Formats: sequence, structure tokens, C-alpha cells
Amino acid sequence: MKCSSIIQDMTNWVIDHPDAELPERLQTHVNQCQKCRIELESVKGWTNLLRPNRIEWTPEEKFYERLTEQALREKRRAALTDSTRRDFDLDSTGWFSIFHQHSYRLLTSLTVLLIILIPLGFWINTTVNTIGEFDYKSGRVLAHANGSLNANKGHTLKSNTTVQTTQGAESIVHLKSGAEICVAPLSQVTFMGRKNVRIDRGKAFFNIPKQKSGFIVQLPSGMVRVLGTAFEISVARGTSTVKVTRGVVEVLSGQASVKVAMGMKSMVQPLKNPTAPASVNLSNTVRWVNDIHQRRNQEELRIYYPSLAAPTPLSGVQP
Repeated sequence: MKCSSIIQDMTNWVIDHPDAELPERLQTHVNQCQKCRIELESVKGWTNLLRPNRIEWTPEEKFYERLTEQALREKRRAALTDSTRRDFDLDSTGWFSIFHQHSYRLLTSLTVLLIILIPLGFWINTTVNTIGEFDYKSGRVLAHANGSLNANKGHTLKSNTTVQTTQGAESIVHLKSGAEICVAPLSQVTFMGRKNVRIDRGKAFFNIPKQKSGFIVQLPSGMVRVLGTAFEISVARGTSTVKVTRGVVEVLSGQASVKVAMGMKSMVQPLKNPTAPASVNLSNTVRWVNDIHQRRNQEELRIYYPSLAAPTPLSGVQP
């Protein structure tokens, strides 16, 4: 049995039975495998650290008496007696009375309102402009939207963000509409909104959830209208090629449009109508999409559970 499977079973057993011995099947493997023995000690270590501390606390002598005395002292300090009020002249026309005037109460209210509204406005602006997030990046990926953005995993994607990939670089973007876009090397894609994307050059794969209507991909000469589908678009020397791997898309250019079904392709050139759908081999597209997802998954394993990850990064397949 592979070490990865043994480690998974061993981890589950230690978590569920922290004080019990390993089953014979697992113990036999651990006795023969140094790597699994080290992993076992590590799992037992952090399991013990996470176990609740059952040591009971006993108060010191006269603890409650001192606590009561301190509470009474704080209560007396906070009490505002009539003599104190007269000393500060709070009920007369003295200096402190200005805070009882209407104009100052209004000023105080406005200040509090601004303190609340400024962060709220900033939060609303950020939320409205955020259309998704970066899910994966390999190599040098550049992102710009009124300034440079961080394209690492988990960072937000603002509206009108242009993503560029250099030689050997690629990226996966998740939009709040549920769409996933894989960007190939040497490509430029602009994410204009949650359902509006423009591809300027290179190649990108679009996976749109079923029943999601209104998604549009703009081409250098034309556009693609989507209803729950998956497809690849490549742009080279002004010609856009649309290959559909699932569902149906509508390719528009000028006054003409064609519907392209699964396993078919259509091409769009400047000042020309889209070509009629034709059969296409999708093996390269499927292989690249599977590979980029596998590289993404291996990267997450190396970060969160190194022992289950491949020993070295998978070699990328250039789409």
C-alpha cells in the first residue's frame, strides 16, 4: 500500500483515537517505513497540543474578597455626586455647558456619522468593484486595474482588470458569476465585469456553469454569447477561433451569427461573418485544461499537506 494512503488512514485514526494503539495493518507498515514513523510522531504531537487542558483552576486565598473590594472601589470612583456636578458647573452656563447646546450636539452627531459612513463607503466601493479572485498562478502573471494588482491565489480581482501572462506562465481566475477562466501563456485577457470578458490575444478556456445566462466574451472582431457551457477561444493575427467542449455558444460578428455546438468550432475574422461550424479535435484543449488543474491541485497539496504531494512540480504542457 502506498505511503500516502497509510498516512491518511493513520492521521484519521490518531485524531479519532488519540490514546489507542494503531491497528496491526498500520503498525506493521510504520515499523518498516521511517518516513511514516516521522509523520506519525508529527501527527501525535499536534494532536496532543490541540487536546483541551483539563487542569482545574483554584483561586488564591482571599481572592474573592479582593475582587469585591476592587469592584466597590471602581463603583465609588464612577459615581457622580451632586457636589461634583456643582463643582464642574454642569447644570449652569459654565464652560461644560457648551456641550449641551444644540449646535454642538449636531456637530458631535455629524462626526460620529462620518466615522461610520467613510469606512462603510470604502467597503461598498471595494465590494462592488470586486468581481472575482485569482485561484492559481504559475510563472510571471501581470494584473493591472488603475495600478498593479497582486495575481497570487486568493487575491481579489477588480473590474476592468487586464491579466497578461508571459512565456511559460498561466493563471486560473474565478468570477463571482461562477465562471472559471484558464489563461494560457502569452495571452492578454481583460475582465470587465462578472459576466463580461474581453480576450485581446493568446488563448483562454471558459467554463460557465449551467443555467448561467448573459455571459459575454468580446473578441477583437465580434463576440461570443454564452448559456452554461465550456469552450476555448484563441486569438492570433486578428483571427479568433472558438472551440466548444460542452453546450452551445452563439458567435456574432457584424450582423451575422452562428451557433456552435459541442465538438465544433467557428472562426471570426475582421469585417467577415463567422465561419460555419465545423468539426474539431478537442484532445489538446482537454489535455491542457486537465494539466493546469492538476498543477493547481499539486500546488495546494505542497502548501497544505506536503506529504501527499508529488515530489516535484509537474511539467507544464504548453497549450
